[in-house]
Amino acid sequence: MPKHKYVVRNLDNFHFMDKSQEYNSGVYDTYGEAVSKCKAILDDFLESAYQPGDTAETLYSTYVHYGETPIIWGDNLGDFDSNDYARLRCREIVKLHQPRIKKFIRDIDNE
Repeated sequence: MPKHKYVVRNLDNFHFMDKSQEYNSGVYDTYGEAVSKCKAILDDFLESAYQPGDTAETLYSTYVHYGETPIIWGDNLGDFDSNDYARLRCREIVKLHQPRIKKFIRDIDNE
């Protein structure tokens, strides 16, 4: 049985510094697998938290106040940073939704 080297631990931003609200969301053999899990956690939250009209800044603020920050524990850690990834994804998610919102507004105006 392989020894797991990396643990993904979720820190609840809404209950900052409350250890009782932290939990492990998986153990992984490779750093890459742990990073993938962290990204999935962040993507799931950000995509579900997005509201029409959100800017990248407002979406990131929602994450900082109500999301979970996944961190990786283990040996030989790389340079993945949950907050940097969340900022990047906020910009990408907002950019993805902007054309849809503009089309929706045009459709309403044309009714």
